Amino acid sequence: INSRFEGCLEYENALRNHFALQNIRVLPALPDADIGLRLGIGAAHMLMESLRPQQLLAVGFGEATMTTLKRLSGFISAQQIRLVTLSGGVGPYMTGIGQLDAACSVSSMPAPLRASSQEIACTLRNENSVRDVMLTAQAADAAIVGIGAINQKDQASILKSGYITQGEQLMIGRKGAVGDI
Repeated sequence: INSRFEGCLEYENALRNHFALQNIRVLPALPDADIGLRLGIGAAHMLMESLRPQQLLAVGFGEATMTTLKRLSGFISAQQIRLVTLSGGVGPYMTGIGQLDAACSVSSMPAPLRASSQEIACTLRNENSVRDVMLTAQAADAAIVGIGAINQKDQASILKSGYITQGEQLMIGRKGAVGDI
């Protein structure tokens, strides 16, 4: 292939071999292009190639993940794909899932995205309803997760959704965090 994007194929092959990946797509950076939209389209395309009718798709948190879901809307409906959330915090999920043009089964984590203490997190993990959704998520045929950058300043999904403050974002970054999954 004689293309200005040839380097993407080299990166794909290197990453596929290094991490033993089955599927991978590296998108080239394009000026003035909405990277979130492009990621969503690319991820949706890959999922449409791999998901089969009535399979279970586990869904993480973030803008690119929700963009992917939106792009999968007709496919989810036609293939009767079931969804399960991978984290708590129903609000952002309902915004994304509510935009689907599909009637589908959704299992939502009945817990907040972030607990106020380790003890509360432990209590929530031990709740039967939370454990049931966690077990369902572990049985998913495929999962899509977002990888957010802590250094995105005001653009980080976890910040924009109100789960952390700018001060917490700065503190987390100073402790060495570079992103959230």
